[in-house]
Amino acid sequence: MEDIKISKHVYYSTDSHWFCLTTEAQNTIYREKNVICSYSGSNEWCNHFVCQMVDLYSGSSVYNYALGTTDHEKEIPKLIKDGYAENVLSFIKSIPNKDWGKAMADTVDYVIDNLVEV
Repeated sequence: MEDIKISKHVYYSTDSHWFCLTTEAQNTIYREKNVICSYSGSNEWCNHFVCQMVDLYSGSSVYNYALGTTDHEKEIPKLIKDGYAENVLSFIKSIPNKDWGKAMADTVDYVIDNLVEV
C-alpha cells in the first residue's frame, strides 16, 4: 500500500505504521541543522511529535482527562497488533482532509522549516 502524505515534510508509512520524515526533511534535521544526529532518531522524533500533535489538534489529548481521549503514539501500534490496521489507515487517510489535520500539518511543517542550526 502507498504511504499517506500528511504534510510537505511528513508521511505515514503503511509498512512501519509510523509518521516519518521525507528524505529532504531528514537531511534538514540531520545534516543541515544538526538537531538530531541520526536518521533513525529523526524518524523516532517525527513519529512522537506528530502523534502528540494529532492528540492535540484532534481534541483527543489525554490531558483533557475525559472519556474518548487517546494517546495515538501508544494506541496506533496496539490497534495494528490487534488486527485493526484498516481502521487505523482509514483514520490516517482522513487527517489531511480535516480542518484540524490541515492546521496540524501546517504547524508541523512550520516547526521543521524554522529549526535553527545547533
